[in-house]
Amino acid sequence: MSNALAIASVTAVLKDLLDNGLIDRNVSSTIGAPVTISALPPDRVKTGTSDPTQLNLFLYHVAPNQGWSNVGLPSRNGRGERLSNPPLALDLFYLLTAYGKQDFEAEILLGYAMQLLHETPVLTRDAIRRSLVPTSPVGRGLLPPPLNALPASELADQVELIKLTLQPTNTEETSKLWSAIQSNYRPSVAYQASVVLVESTRPAKSPLPVLTRGSDDEGAVAEPDPTAPVPPFPILLAVTPPNRQPSARLGDLLEISGHNLDGASVTVRFTHPLLTAPLRIWRLIEVRTGDTLTASPLSIDERVLHYLVGVPYLDERLRGLVEPLQASSALPPSHRILVDQIVGFWSRAQRIWPSIQLCGDDHAGKRAIAASACASLGIGLYAIRAADIPSAVAEREGLARLWEREAVLSSGALLVDCEDLDSNTDGMRTVLSLTERVRGPIVVTGREPLRDRNQPIIRLDVNKLSASEQQNLW
Repeated sequence: MSNALAIASVTAVLKDLLDNGLIDRNVSSTIGAPVTISALPPDRVKTGTSDPTQLNLFLYHVAPNQGWSNVGLPSRNGRGERLSNPPLALDLFYLLTAYGKQDFEAEILLGYAMQLLHETPVLTRDAIRRSLVPTSPVGRGLLPPPLNALPASELADQVELIKLTLQPTNTEETSKLWSAIQSNYRPSVAYQASVVLVESTRPAKSPLPVLTRGSDDEGAVAEPDPTAPVPPFPILLAVTPPNRQPSARLGDLLEISGHNLDGASVTVRFTHPLLTAPLRIWRLIEVRTGDTLTASPLSIDERVLHYLVGVPYLDERLRGLVEPLQASSALPPSHRILVDQIVGFWSRAQRIWPSIQLCGDDHAGKRAIAASACASLGIGLYAIRAADIPSAVAEREGLARLWEREAVLSSGALLVDCEDLDSNTDGMRTVLSLTERVRGPIVVTGREPLRDRNQPIIRLDVNKLSASEQQNLW
């Protein structure tokens, strides 16, 4: 629920809603003058011979909400200890007033504002967050202190959504209200915003949980409905270890039962925190065969051992798949521009490295550009042919993990050579699957562009060298 800042937050959200709505409808052009939205008491709005072109939102009444009046009660036990924090449920009543300098300006403003609030009967959570935490280039330190405090109101997280309702008022009520305000009457309407839930954060003593209800209580029993239709997607009902074992050991045969599990290529993946721990997922250690997992011997991976003793070494499982590329000593100016662009993209990368796609017919030029960019960043470059990427999911997953580890240990980037692939083949989909899985710098070269909606890809076209550049190379 929200806190004591919620009342001011509702006013701020309504003010922002009116301001944005009038801007979107270009009301200033309709009237011929700029429109101001304020949230002041009416007696503080400057009026006289030249009224401002202005809409003013004034909170004139706060009342308890009857629907939430008994929630969380009783809040204390017989000894006076606090058991709960019942929310303070409030309804807010606003007076929306229009001011204008010329004829009909106030009526036009009031009409647009009423239409806007009529089309927005509920303040959504996204709208509240956008208003209270705006994505503005202006730093929050430059805003007034009250506006800086409002994002902490937690108004968007309260249980109830805030609803706006037009309140009918007769002439007698309107006259009494403006007499109490002690200001000159202007065209105005009343709205109710309900409900605002303000909850205390004071500690409360929680009651002990109910463990059983009598000696024969067995708890909740869930039984499947045999008459319920079977959904058309795969469903697991049970995974049973052999010989009624409580758990499975390495090498055991598991029995999996469910619906819609048949198919030509069925893959079963088991997850566990230990399986995704760094020692296992990066293959820093290997678990040898043993009677039980706790009795299985452990061995350090050979590649990791070479890294720890400082010996340069490429993983045996990657040899024959990837080859190192060396940077060229001299590049033409057009290629040097592309190198600087790649260095800039990767230097500004945070957490996620954007994939670089080099397109064009100059195969050797694209490799030279990628190698020079990596050399400028102090990292190596290794190339793999797209045809050598495994098509099987498990083998491709293993290759991705091996390369991610190698990229960290040797500070390397991967170049995927797609020169012989078409954009609509299964091989291209295999390349996309690998590039999505690998976290690190990747360069993809090919004649045609690579299209992927699941990851950021920066395309750079490698054009043919100009006549002067070719002459300088010769």
